[in-house]
Amino acid sequence: MKIIKLAAISIVGFFLLLTAFSLLLPSKVIISRAIDINAPLDTVYNMVNNLSKWQLWMDNYDSTPATLSPITSGTNASIKMGIVKVIINNAKPKKIEATWQSGENTPLPGSFNFISNDNFGHITLQWQFIQKVKWYPWEKFATIVSDNALGPYMEKSLDNLKKQVE
Repeated sequence: MKIIKLAAISIVGFFLLLTAFSLLLPSKVIISRAIDINAPLDTVYNMVNNLSKWQLWMDNYDSTPATLSPITSGTNASIKMGIVKVIINNAKPKKIEATWQSGENTPLPGSFNFISNDNFGHITLQWQFIQKVKWYPWEKFATIVSDNALGPYMEKSLDNLKKQVE
């Protein structure tokens, strides 16, 4: 009986310690990657804004079946790649905002920011996701893994895009 009581107290204590530690982690995490591209802003913008051109640069596009909506560019355009659905919510001249949803998971807002630098003749394309989580320890610790999961995919896709437009 003493062992069961000690085990129960240890489990509760460990959970409380884990919860207290997770409260130190932020509830909003931004996963971001950027690349400098030596190409006109319009060319890069059109490659990102037109979902039918994603097959040319999006990593793993060819390994999953993709379905495009009737609208392929601009606001309300959408694409479904495997279980991931991407909807462009807003397409402004220097920013494209989209929602990424994988299956039944919470939608993940993301954006492409186009920063032109006329002095150097190139643009910087920043791709970011904003992940908001609740106070639950497992959600907070999952944000640590998110950067390792999404980061390489984003980097590879941005490198592919650079190769396509330069």
